[in-house]
Amino acid sequence: YTENRIQKYGFHGISHQYALLNAQKKLKIKSPNLITIHLGGGCSITAIKKGKPIDTSMGYSPMEGLMMWSRTGDIDPYLVGKFGLNEHTLNHESGIKGISGCKNYLDLLQKYQQGEKRAVLAMDMFIYRIQKYIGAYCAVLQGKIDAIVFTGKIGAGEPITRKLILKNLPFLRDIKTLVVPSD
Repeated sequence: YTENRIQKYGFHGISHQYALLNAQKKLKIKSPNLITIHLGGGCSITAIKKGKPIDTSMGYSPMEGLMMWSRTGDIDPYLVGKFGLNEHTLNHESGIKGISGCKNYLDLLQKYQQGEKRAVLAMDMFIYRIQKYIGAYCAVLQGKIDAIVFTGKIGAGEPITRKLILKNLPFLRDIKTLVVPSD
């Protein structure tokens, strides 16, 4: 950090802060433990302990973390060198768009519900990665979570996405789920 000024930025900080402020009001808890999930064209997830963010999925660039509409999210660096993947491909031609071939998220949902193979694969990968981070953040928060908060156009949009994310996570059964449209 000292030599190159490299640090983890997060990028969706304002969205996660807005989700926190709304959760505080709805839950009537001043310093809640939350997992906030921003799902839109860009996607990130944040662990909030006692009202303070302690970890977020995005790193130095918005490419790290969750798979997004056109970004890979976490990727093995070896693949980048081995296959000559460039920044444009990783940022603009990958992720859900690259796997599914869909033109937008609503197109993806329609093709997913129709069982189209590439759409199902993209959605399954998207959901899996979100669930993986939720599991990690549950561990970081020592299982003490007041709510899971969904925000962003996708997160606060069609309920099918939230249902798929929470479907196979029985340990979240008694945890409140909040939906906060982005502002």
